[in-house]
Amino acid sequence: EDPDASFKLFADLAGCNSQGSDDRALSCLKGMPLDAIMQTSLMPAISNTSAAGIFSPVVDGIELDAPPEVLAAQGRINPVQGVLLGTNENEGRFLMPLQKAVPGAPRTTREQFRSWLLEQFSTEVTEEV
Repeated sequence: EDPDASFKLFADLAGCNSQGSDDRALSCLKGMPLDAIMQTSLMPAISNTSAAGIFSPVVDGIELDAPPEVLAAQGRINPVQGVLLGTNENEGRFLMPLQKAVPGAPRTTREQFRSWLLEQFSTEVTEEV
């Protein structure tokens, strides 16, 4: 929930080490391609943001002075007539690693998928697959 820590984590995941200057890290991020086959890109950082909690609301003291669920419990949110909810078909495919595609896609076998998972993640994470 710390915006500075989230920025540094995102920059580090993207390969823009932010240990020195945040301005240099930002400049590095701005110059990086979204995806690339043979070079560093933003995809590793983007594909890990949910696990890192970066896409969650950030209490920054300006826009939010408490987590949204606390504000709602206190009645400190704007009343609305309705909320638009939805999903995007195949949205998750954008976040899948591009450098090492899942073999056999879009008709990947269970064994191909399991093998790919084991190459991407530790055995501890994939043991139930």
